[in-house]
Amino acid sequence: MASILEKMIAYLSPESAYRREQARLRAHAVMAARAKYDAAQSGRRNRSWLVTTTSANSEVGAALPVLRARSRDLVRNNPYASKAIEVIVSNTVGSGIVPSAKSKSKRRQDLANQLMAEWMQDCDIHGRLDLYGIQSLMMRAESESGEALLIRKLGGKGRIPMKLELREGDYLDHTKTTDGTLGAHICYGVQFDAQKHISGYWLHHSHPGDMTTVATIPSLIPADQVIHMFEMRRPEQCRGIPRGVAGFQKMKNLDDFQDARLEQQKIAACMVGIITDLNGDGNTGDTLPEKLEPGMFPQLASGKDVKFNNPPSVSGHAEFTTLEQKSIAAAYGITYEALTGDLSNTNFSSARMGWIEFSRNVDRWRWNMLVPAMKKLEAWFLEAAQLAGHDLGDVTFEWTPPRREMIDPTKEIGAQIKAIRGGLKSWQETARENGYDPAMLLDEIAEDNKRFDDLNLVLDSDARKATSSGRLQVETQTQPSTEE
Repeated sequence: MASILEKMIAYLSPESAYRREQARLRAHAVMAARAKYDAAQSGRRNRSWLVTTTSANSEVGAALPVLRARSRDLVRNNPYASKAIEVIVSNTVGSGIVPSAKSKSKRRQDLANQLMAEWMQDCDIHGRLDLYGIQSLMMRAESESGEALLIRKLGGKGRIPMKLELREGDYLDHTKTTDGTLGAHICYGVQFDAQKHISGYWLHHSHPGDMTTVATIPSLIPADQVIHMFEMRRPEQCRGIPRGVAGFQKMKNLDDFQDARLEQQKIAACMVGIITDLNGDGNTGDTLPEKLEPGMFPQLASGKDVKFNNPPSVSGHAEFTTLEQKSIAAAYGITYEALTGDLSNTNFSSARMGWIEFSRNVDRWRWNMLVPAMKKLEAWFLEAAQLAGHDLGDVTFEWTPPRREMIDPTKEIGAQIKAIRGGLKSWQETARENGYDPAMLLDEIAEDNKRFDDLNLVLDSDARKATSSGRLQVETQTQPSTEE
């Protein structure tokens, strides 16, 4: 039954009354829909479950400075965080993601490979790293701080006049945000045009946390001069967050817990026992030394007794620590074995399953972040080569990540050979999976075979001349028949 207020609103403004009724119906529909999901209820069990409906950028923008600082503190002081970052960088980048030029012209292809090989050795503007070192440091900065910035600097010596400057995400002005009403839309230092394309980055000239330099006003750097590498976890996200944030609290609590248990044992071990004066006369003269040594039988004066301290037990500590370590490993996307080095409960099947799952994460980090960053760097390289007068025409580069080590090469290589022979995968695909460039590998095989043939050498590894068991292949020649 409508209240007097509702009746008055309906009489004075029927449209307002209609909107109020529609809003009431929608509210009832929402409550009814929530009733179908336990996690959407607001009863006693979920009363302490506080959630928000903020956008990705609102969440990241509010939390990024603190998360970044805490991530670096954990990496400096917590062995699990430090090892997790090392594992991610070593497995994702390894010895480096290798470029290989492709062109219809053999001359242009060889020239591009030569120029790239020369430039890679001296591409760092500070002269400290080669391209593989920059890749490794980029991945480390992204994992530890949430993002990495690679900036192109045209000019310099060499046949390719271009250098690279790697910066941390701190350089991107976190306070620079506008709603777009007065022009370009800026999201925590990332500027977008009217079509929502990234048009530039507001970067500080020096690190904001550097105590030896004076703070500077950030300037806008065009987007085509910057590679901003981070992992997008929600649509429209414009800034990255450190890896493993879901495990930060657990790492800190586990660290504090282990420190507390260690201090507890140290204190208990220091207090060996208490001497009790049974007579209560306070007489001295006992021969109990200040320090006890193993195997001693000290003699006490009459009326004196010693009660030894019993240190608290540590039962269940290992089980609790292991469970927490597994949670930390899951937060970083790596395996428990990789985080701790504990292989005591691992067999071939379990190790392979964990390795495969970890490899999927590594492939995602490579092909969703690092390789796209290298493709943009490739465009910079080709543009700089053109400005320097080099004709590279239709040259492109393939970027081949390092191969992943096999758990059991005997079984896994045999399975790959069977898959190729059965037509389930190509030889080139298998070569790429193992971290090789198929074209370069074929050239090397052809070169080796030619040298073996020239020297009249037969190796049991040569499938043309020997079987897999090492026996020589028998070439049957058909002899022409003669009639007598």
